[in-house]
Amino acid sequence: MNDELKFEILQLCSGHYLSKNIPDDWEILTEEEQNEFLENNVWQPLEGYPPSSIWNAIESSATVTQHFIEDLLGL
Repeated sequence: MNDELKFEILQLCSGHYLSKNIPDDWEILTEEEQNEFLENNVWQPLEGYPPSSIWNAIESSATVTQHFIEDLLGL
């Protein structure tokens, strides 16, 4: 699976934990900018969680989704 598709899956999954998906320029943002985005857009039930916990949830969801797609397509 190519990096662009992996990022699109990450963006998609971010919407499950944030009020808006991570932006297209996510990878060029500084860690501070990324953390600020996570804190400013976190889904209400996760308010107060550290950005690292929010990001871990997003990445875990993206990984599971990626594996599901790969299995579905026989990759």
